[in-house]
Amino acid sequence: MSSFIGYVPSPEDFHTTVVYRIRNFTSCRQHRKLRACAYDVYDDWNIHTYKVRLSVGMYSIFLDDWLKVFPRHNVLVVKSEDTRGRNERSTFKKILQFLGLIMPTRKYISEINSERTYNNQRNADSKPMLTKTKLMLHEFYKAFNRDLQILLPHIQY
Repeated sequence: MSSFIGYVPSPEDFHTTVVYRIRNFTSCRQHRKLRACAYDVYDDWNIHTYKVRLSVGMYSIFLDDWLKVFPRHNVLVVKSEDTRGRNERSTFKKILQFLGLIMPTRKYISEINSERTYNNQRNADSKPMLTKTKLMLHEFYKAFNRDLQILLPHIQY
């Protein structure tokens, strides 16, 4: 769970907002196409609220649009969790190779990784998300994740 513009919800408040936003999205889908509901930020069904931004997890919709404009070989997709931890170096190398850049020294990479991160949306006051909220979001994103797996079968989710 994250904070945004000083908003640090309780797990219960966050859950209530997720329920509300999913209802808004479901209502939108009864009247409009999927892409319209994912992209439109100005209507009564607005799912882009700063408290819970459901649309940011609809990767398949946005990636599909990018792949209609750019050839697949010009698009590299990496999972954010692969940019840290045990896959960090190989992911970084993959990105640099894709961009046609050389691999920097281990020392330089360590310096980069030791830099302070900004806008990581972590807050000491945050509490873990409720299990029922995780399950609800997992269910909500299931179809989007299935479509993403079809678009990117080489990435394990």
